[in-house]
Amino acid sequence: MKPDIYTKVVLTIIAACLFIIAFRDISIIPDAKAQSYQGPVEVDVVSIGGNKLPKPLTTLSNGPSIPVEVTNFPPELRNSR
Repeated sequence: MKPDIYTKVVLTIIAACLFIIAFRDISIIPDAKAQSYQGPVEVDVVSIGGNKLPKPLTTLSNGPSIPVEVTNFPPELRNSR
């Protein structure tokens, strides 16, 4: 008795599904972990929109300010100065 094409396809699909179920929790690439919050971070802005600044904005004193919007910032750290 020879298995027909339909049986081969069904058994192949079942084998593939079992393989996925068995190995879905194995991670080849390790998960990325964020660093814990350690206070404010100093940032030097050297270009805006691809245009280089003559000197980093942190070295400008009383210069023009740039509005910055920070998203996904933890609420408990928003007013911690």
